[in-house]
Amino acid sequence: MAKAPRPELADWLAATMDLLPQGIAWPRDPSSNLGGLLGVVAGERKVRHDRALTLLEREGVPTTAVELLPDWEQALGLPDPCRPLPGSLAERWAAVADVFFESHPPTPDNMVIWALSAGWNITIREQCDFVAGVSQAGDVVGESDHVWVVTILDQVISYFLAEQSASEDLLFSFPDIETLECVLRRAAPGHTQIHFIVPV
Repeated sequence: MAKAPRPELADWLAATMDLLPQGIAWPRDPSSNLGGLLGVVAGERKVRHDRALTLLEREGVPTTAVELLPDWEQALGLPDPCRPLPGSLAERWAAVADVFFESHPPTPDNMVIWALSAGWNITIREQCDFVAGVSQAGDVVGESDHVWVVTILDQVISYFLAEQSASEDLLFSFPDIETLECVLRRAAPGHTQIHFIVPV
């Protein structure tokens, strides 16, 4: 894509002088007092024009913006409340690009990927009703459509153990899955229910 022109100061000075009335009282000589004044005006016009082009070329694209990056983030709902705050500028650009440019259908495969990016290793199984003429022998009976069972891997439930645990210890402690719930429940289709399990 062609870039907008960036006229030099001499071009701006000539353009500014062309705005003057005609006559002996309005010299076009850059070395005159009036020429010096117009040189300052032309310089300011150049600065403003270059500044506008910078905003257009750099800040108009979310993955290169610096000054307007907070505005891009706000428009895209960032930073993501389900994930740690990005630290570097590159990480913030990557988060913006992930929302702005990518297609994110809420499929189980995508949900697994999003969970992994948030630090969780999971599998998802979609339940389905047993339907005569459709279901087969061995299919589970009594399940409901639109239920996703999320199995959280690499996590354990800690149980109270006699002669090992203290009196103030809990009978069992479940992993803190708040961030995982945030990621999946926000992305899941509205008609689905999500159940979380941790293998014993």
